[in-house]
Amino acid sequence: MTTSPSSAALDHLRVLDLTSYLGQMCARVLGDLGADVIKVEPPGGDPARLLPPFAGEQRDPERSLRFINANRSKRSVVLDMNAPGDRDQIRALAERSDILIEDFAPGHLAGLGLGYQELRQHNPGLVYVSITPFGQTGPYSGFKGGELVAQSSGGVIMADGDDGMRPCMPPYEIASQVACLQAAYGALLAIRARRQTGQGQHVDVSRQETTLSAAFPYISRYTREQLISRREGRHSQSGAVNTFRCADGGYANLSIYMDSHFTRLARDVMHHPILSEEVWLDRDVRRDNREIIDSYVEEYAASVKRDDFVERGQHVGIAIVPLLTVEGFLHHPHAVERGFFKEMEHPVIGRYRTAGPPVQLS
Repeated sequence: MTTSPSSAALDHLRVLDLTSYLGQMCARVLGDLGADVIKVEPPGGDPARLLPPFAGEQRDPERSLRFINANRSKRSVVLDMNAPGDRDQIRALAERSDILIEDFAPGHLAGLGLGYQELRQHNPGLVYVSITPFGQTGPYSGFKGGELVAQSSGGVIMADGDDGMRPCMPPYEIASQVACLQAAYGALLAIRARRQTGQGQHVDVSRQETTLSAAFPYISRYTREQLISRREGRHSQSGAVNTFRCADGGYANLSIYMDSHFTRLARDVMHHPILSEEVWLDRDVRRDNREIIDSYVEEYAASVKRDDFVERGQHVGIAIVPLLTVEGFLHHPHAVERGFFKEMEHPVIGRYRTAGPPVQLS
């Protein structure tokens, strides 16, 4: 395992990590913020150790970059859940932990005597976090599901992308990582509640539900207009919600949903006589004429450099960001000023540079 600098904000917490690859980011986030995380691996090591890419392109369980990234800020212990003696050790660890995180099928750990109801008898303050495809209860709770299922059932693949092409799954297990972040947030809320009650609780996280919550515009659109979002091609649901090519070949992304933001874009950034008219303050008008709006924004973007467009927009408080390459993000002034990338040490691959903790605290 690797270690990372942290703010030590959570150094009073101990976390027991029983997750597989798609759930491992949850405990890592807590570890990055100072929690003492103990990861339980099966005999032979976590299967995620064999996930590519590998450092130096050498296939080795100690060189999987995906595993290293998901499991830094943790300590490791090898225990076999199928062995009664090892299960006793896991129970003992759970009794001394504040948070336990697992992503097994509902009921699996309970069948081994490691479920929430069993463990809370010995540790009433335990916060028990479960990350599963569809949650602990409900008609789909027993269904299997990985990243593709989460994105599909959560609506992302149906609603996002170019309708003139085949559906495309966003990369890097992004839905599962969102579920891990929400699980970490839920765990900390439960810890906060424990201060008042002295009792832990079971935090039930569904990957489908967290994916759906991340796609909140589709929910609000259905609530407000009873419209089911579908892939709409090169234009999105509303005008000025898109990615635009600029004069220097760079791209800027706009997410203009609020009326006041559209006014600032039209009047303060673009100085556009037509889009500055009051009629465009009606969101339905912007939706019905999104091709016209985008054509005006495309014309403006093509006349300015990307960074100038972004700086002007952010100066007046609208949602605009540059689309960066990996190298561009590495050297971007914001990432550099924040010190986002950190130098870390690994016993096998040596020193390497990677993204730092999610937040920095004083």
